[in-house]
Amino acid sequence: MLTLRKEQLDALARQSRPAREESVRNCLEKETPDICNEMGDALFRALVSRGVIQAETYNIDKEADVVRFVRLMMTIDPAFDRMKKMAWAREILEEELLSGTEKLDLIYRELQGRAVDR
Repeated sequence: MLTLRKEQLDALARQSRPAREESVRNCLEKETPDICNEMGDALFRALVSRGVIQAETYNIDKEADVVRFVRLMMTIDPAFDRMKKMAWAREILEEELLSGTEKLDLIYRELQGRAVDR
């Protein structure tokens, strides 16, 4: 049986991160072209890069969920998960028993009932 050490898994993740970032950027450019254009290429790339890394810290690993996470960063605030008024979202993101999909489903559902200022 093949066993990978944490260092090896981290190295694999770093190698696949640029491809994941590109894929997330492509999805967001199709879904929200106005926001992406308004941000400018450099800021957009930096936000996506940060978002992919941040999503990993919350065990959000499916690409569609990473896209949803970064979209929250774009539409609410790049640091939405650390905002005082979004503490409820951080609690959801930090819940280890939930999958990434479940976390984002809960956050999006809750946002439908709340008015979140930028």
